[in-house]
Amino acid sequence: MPRLSPLAWLALAALLGIAFSSANIWLATQQPWRNLDLRWQDNAATLLSTPLGSDLPAGTIIIGITDGNQLLLLQPEDFIEEPDGNLPSYSAYDRFIERQQKLFLAIQSTDFRLVDQHGNHHTTELQDYRPASDLPPSFWVQIIVGLSAWVIAAAVGAFRPKEASARYLTLSGASTLLFASLAAVYSTRELAINGALFRTLSDLNFLGGLLFAATLVALLWTYPKRLGPVRVPNLFLAAALVWFSLQQTGLIDSMMLGRRWPVLLAMLASFALAYLQWRGTREDPLGRAALQWLLISWLLTSSAFCGLIFVPQFLGMQTGQIQGYSFLLFLLLYVGLAFGILRYRLFGLGKWWSRVLSSVLALVIISLFDLLFAMSLQLSNERALGLAVIAAAFVWLPLRSTLWDRLAQPARLPRREWFNEVVQISFASNTAQRNQAWQSLLIRCFDPLHCETSDSTGSDVRLEESGLHLQVPGDADRKGLKLSYAMGGRRLFSLEDRALVRELLDMLNHARGSRDAFQHGVDSERARIARDLHDNIGSSLLAGLHRKDLPSTRQSIRGAIAEMRTIVNGLTGRNTEVAVMLADLRYECESRLSDVDISLEWVHDTRENPSLPYGIYQNFVSIIREIVSNVINHAKATRLTVTIDCADGKLVAMMEDDGIGLNGARKGGHGLLNLHRRMEELGGELVVLDADSGTALQLTIPLAGSTLRHPADSLAAQTLPDIQSAGGENADQVNKRTSA
Repeated sequence: MPRLSPLAWLALAALLGIAFSSANIWLATQQPWRNLDLRWQDNAATLLSTPLGSDLPAGTIIIGITDGNQLLLLQPEDFIEEPDGNLPSYSAYDRFIERQQKLFLAIQSTDFRLVDQHGNHHTTELQDYRPASDLPPSFWVQIIVGLSAWVIAAAVGAFRPKEASARYLTLSGASTLLFASLAAVYSTRELAINGALFRTLSDLNFLGGLLFAATLVALLWTYPKRLGPVRVPNLFLAAALVWFSLQQTGLIDSMMLGRRWPVLLAMLASFALAYLQWRGTREDPLGRAALQWLLISWLLTSSAFCGLIFVPQFLGMQTGQIQGYSFLLFLLLYVGLAFGILRYRLFGLGKWWSRVLSSVLALVIISLFDLLFAMSLQLSNERALGLAVIAAAFVWLPLRSTLWDRLAQPARLPRREWFNEVVQISFASNTAQRNQAWQSLLIRCFDPLHCETSDSTGSDVRLEESGLHLQVPGDADRKGLKLSYAMGGRRLFSLEDRALVRELLDMLNHARGSRDAFQHGVDSERARIARDLHDNIGSSLLAGLHRKDLPSTRQSIRGAIAEMRTIVNGLTGRNTEVAVMLADLRYECESRLSDVDISLEWVHDTRENPSLPYGIYQNFVSIIREIVSNVINHAKATRLTVTIDCADGKLVAMMEDDGIGLNGARKGGHGLLNLHRRMEELGGELVVLDADSGTALQLTIPLAGSTLRHPADSLAAQTLPDIQSAGGENADQVNKRTSA
């Protein structure tokens, strides 16, 4: 026999399900029909619509029917939709079937009459078939639920043919197709159907329900892990068949014992096995997540079905009007079972599993209190419900806190601790320490059973094997990591975990970029200081070393000291006011010029007195010093006039001497080239003016942005607040580390 593909098996199963459902629809429409839409209410049978071929209005009370020979008074038992759940004994069940046969024969009689409360007889027309449009919504709900459950279960079996759990789920789907479709035919009958047909449909419906309960127990024995010998689940199924055969023999008379207790015991057994599975999957996060899918669907379905159908039936209450619609709950069960066995998005369940469970338990407690108060205190529905909500609050709120502590995921590290860890990783002294600190942070966040380096690269964090593993990519500065079995193997990695690692990586990359920018600024500043020490102080000291006369040596040493003061002022990171700079510079120039008998005329106007950053301050002072040095060494001047004005955001300096002039240096001298280079760094302008004698220079320096600090400090000022904005309240710790 050729093997079929999963899709072919699924198509075949769907065709079988459609054929079975169609057969039941055909069976329902082949019943004789008079449009007898009757409902038992207020201790009487009431017409809800006008019968076929009659003028009886809706609301007419009908006390019985007659076939011309005998009068059959209508009874409340005639309107029972599900005899399994509403009749006390098999004897009553037999009488119910006999009664259905009599009513059915009367409906088919040509002398059929309706008898109203006044004793009047009314004829109606008989149609050999029931229109499909007359079938109520509850009929179609049961047909659709049975077919959908079968297709879902068959799909799982087709794609997981070697898994015992999938096979039991497929058998469960077949059972649901059986009991839901057959119940649709007799539970939505007009008034009566053939008694033998009714018994057959009802008995097979019970068989389907019993097999459904047995297969669920068998499923929980094998899924998500096998609890014992592999043959035990088959014993459950065999026991169900034996019990069905036993109660069919008539040896048992109690309907409660024969048909209700077996299903209830199977449900209780399923809860016990679910508990054993929960304990058995403590170290199996994939199995625990799959079990959560099963339990959340089973708890919702069984709790709602018991609350709506089973509990009221045990208390003698009629549930026929809602039984058909209650089958919708089984769809939820099969969707949950299918997702669990197919292991679809198991890692996404953890966030709301405990919340749904909490809500279900709260509803169960409220329903139990409501039922208790309504029956014991004889309260109205509204008062019983209100009192139930209040009583449930006193019981449920303390219980919820305990359950939440046990079921909810452990709290993660506070966000400020993430920031501390990320900063420590970013400013670690070498790659090995950064890798160790990064691995330590992830272990603290997720407590995985295994954490190992990997060759994972790329730009995104990945969940693997349904959340068993979390792959964290590496880069040039950090090795990739593979984390396995979150929280010591108690759960799977989730989408929230992946989002957390992404956030940590963003923080780490941001902090690393800030660290690199800060380090670049530090390196640039070190290079500048080295250049200033070499070019300015070094050259002045070297020149003083080769001076033969003491005054020249003193002048060189004095210049070196002045340069050193400028560098030290820059290292402090403080801005210097223009007035302070000009006062120091005037004293320095006057001392140097007086040593060589050159007079100084100095005039400055500081109507505006901004604070200059080190870059402008150092370059301006160096330019003035170089011009003064040129006057001393080359101009052969006797007087230097300096006029400085600070206004309108500009610093303008005019320097004139009475020496011999530039003598061609205007076009290509190294001194002028050096001055032009410094002015370009400041964004300023140097102009050589025409003079009758000597040299006249005008310097114009814009002071826009003069509130900027020292270059390295400005980088730190930009870097640290950026890190602080990403992490919160720990920028002081970064300051300590960077200053160190």
